[in-house]
Amino acid sequence: MKIKSRAGAWISVAVGGLLLVASSTAGITAADASTPAVAPSPVSQPAVTGQPAMQLSVATGYQESPFTVSGSGYPSGEQLNVFMGPNSGYDMGDFLGTARVAADGTFSVLVSIPAGTAPGQQVITLRDMASQPLQSLPFTVLPPVMSVSAMAGIRGSGFTVSGVGYTTGETLTVFLGRMQLGSAQVSGAGNGTFSLPVTVPYMIPAGQQTIEVSSDQDPSQQFAFDVVAPSLALSLTPASGIPGAEFKVNVAGYIPNETVQVLFGPNRQLIQQSTVGTDASTYVLANVPYGAAAGADMVTVVGSRTTAPQTAQYTVLDASVHPQIGLSAGTGAAGAGFVIAGAGYTPGVKVTAAFGTSGLRIGSAIVDAHGTFRINGTVPTASAGTRNITVTAPGTSTLSTPFTVLATSKPLATSKPLATSKPTTAGSSPTLRSMVVPAAVPSQSPANWSVPGLVHTDEVGPGSRL
Repeated sequence: MKIKSRAGAWISVAVGGLLLVASSTAGITAADASTPAVAPSPVSQPAVTGQPAMQLSVATGYQESPFTVSGSGYPSGEQLNVFMGPNSGYDMGDFLGTARVAADGTFSVLVSIPAGTAPGQQVITLRDMASQPLQSLPFTVLPPVMSVSAMAGIRGSGFTVSGVGYTTGETLTVFLGRMQLGSAQVSGAGNGTFSLPVTVPYMIPAGQQTIEVSSDQDPSQQFAFDVVAPSLALSLTPASGIPGAEFKVNVAGYIPNETVQVLFGPNRQLIQQSTVGTDASTYVLANVPYGAAAGADMVTVVGSRTTAPQTAQYTVLDASVHPQIGLSAGTGAAGAGFVIAGAGYTPGVKVTAAFGTSGLRIGSAIVDAHGTFRINGTVPTASAGTRNITVTAPGTSTLSTPFTVLATSKPLATSKPLATSKPTTAGSSPTLRSMVVPAAVPSQSPANWSVPGLVHTDEVGPGSRL
């Protein structure tokens, strides 16, 4: 049987539970109706594992700090977008990142808090491709935090100003009082961090000061800082000697490049002046003034910028009782030159220096008006070992000091004899370097009094400008 439609009309016939639609130009026969229809393949739906759940690795953080958004139970293959904003509504806020759901329904994406995000409560929202919110969790953006590693220190000491939660590229400048200490720029390494080591200026007054950190983007912050008064130190090496003897003045705690003066005795006679080194310490070499009376005296150090003078005791020994000798070098090979110096001798007398037990003559000199002398000598040809150099003078005990002859492996070149020293002219101040006096000196020097270790040095302390 054949079914026709009326002109131009569409008819529908239900056959075997299937709805067939035909136009007026197509006919449906019974045979057609008896043919089974093939059902279309169903569209596969994404697998869903459990109830969707969203997690944050942290619930608080500074601007630019990273954190992880993860979840489970979402349709496999779905693309999810993460936003941060004031709420989870249509104001989506800032886009943080995108994640693709894995076959097991999980996802994970590392995101960062956008630079410039205002501190306070925010919402992390998970949205689908149609920007519809799926889930959201609260998140707190922390305000920037700054810290100072020390709240007190002496001039020249260091401390560090650091911070977190600032904007990449932001410039921060540190002041102590009204003195600028330095500037730092926030790095882009995450968390908006910066670290600036600075130094307490030497010119800043002691007492309570204010650390101020200014920013080109954030309000400035202030901290109290106590500038501790300097701990000055003064010592003398040695602390005793005859007039004309040299001693070392050690100072510490002064301002770098500060000028210090060394004064001697109650009248504060200027005997030396120098400049402090960059490490706030130095030493200078000074001499006991000629004419200083035997007994205890004071050495005073005065700084051009440091208000408190420092004092130390120095004992002046009686030169007539305590003559001394010293060498420019305590060792040398045969043919090497060296100098013998002495102080505390009777002016105008002749002194003679000899080498070893054989008494080989080295040279002689006339003691000057200050009781000092110098003899230029040459190490004689002798086997390696230690021998004494002796100095004799009329009316004075014979003194000796050890000298070590060094071995030589090659023939000695002929050395040019050194000229015998001339008496020092009146009014000059000859130097007896490193004339170390024993702590206990007998009232009468023994006939063979030895003063070991009396070595001449030309060293100048750090920062000295002599």
